[in-house]
Amino acid sequence: MRGIIHVIRTKNVPFMAGSIAYSAFVSLLPLVLLLTIAASILGGEALVTRVQAVTENYLTPSGQSLLIDSISQAGSQTGLSILGSVVLLWGILRVFRALDTAFSAIYDTQWKNDFVNQLKDGIVVLAPLGVALFAVVGAGLALRLVPDLPFPTLARGALLVFGLTVVFLPIYYVFPDAELSVKMILPGTVVAAVGWALLNAGFGVYVAYSSTQDLYGVIGGVILLITFLYFGALVILIGAVTNVVLMGSRSSASDDPVSTE
Repeated sequence: MRGIIHVIRTKNVPFMAGSIAYSAFVSLLPLVLLLTIAASILGGEALVTRVQAVTENYLTPSGQSLLIDSISQAGSQTGLSILGSVVLLWGILRVFRALDTAFSAIYDTQWKNDFVNQLKDGIVVLAPLGVALFAVVGAGLALRLVPDLPFPTLARGALLVFGLTVVFLPIYYVFPDAELSVKMILPGTVVAAVGWALLNAGFGVYVAYSSTQDLYGVIGGVILLITFLYFGALVILIGAVTNVVLMGSRSSASDDPVSTE
């Protein structure tokens, strides 16, 4: 634990997490635009009702109202979809570049991390990450359809941790720019998956509380989202630090390309 705290301090991990959170927040804007346009065209009133039911436990009433209004009015903005797609792709690659830079700093492999390498790593991670994400979402939806599931909360929690582990694996394998195996990256990946699951649970409880109190408007929702993205990025980087510290402790007597200093 001391080694992990030492690396977090010396590598300035909280600052890097803030940079990643900002990039993620910017990339969410065109994603929301595309989703609202698609929802308006394909879903209609049925989708509006469904979105309202699903977001009840995750958005404040004012946030729900803003989202519903956006879906209802997005039909006249289809001309923005192409631009939104381009900006979305740019935003995702920007997030990956920020992650790549942070991982290289943690693993001391900055000398390998030029712009071309960052772009290549982002493209390489994008495909398996997308496939894993869709698989996890599909499995979660299928699990919800299972009647009389024993211990449903525990089952969904275990599925979430497993799914996040699968989703995070490409990130921890590609971005460090070091010779790694799945065994070497698995501990930090699991740490990040468990951390994200706990963060998601805490976030849901807090939003449910703030919804009942109706204390915050749209600005409060934005601040809450940025806070969630920051701690989410911090958890991912702590997973990388965990792997570096464990690798250093295992190979302290041998020549290791990864430094924990």
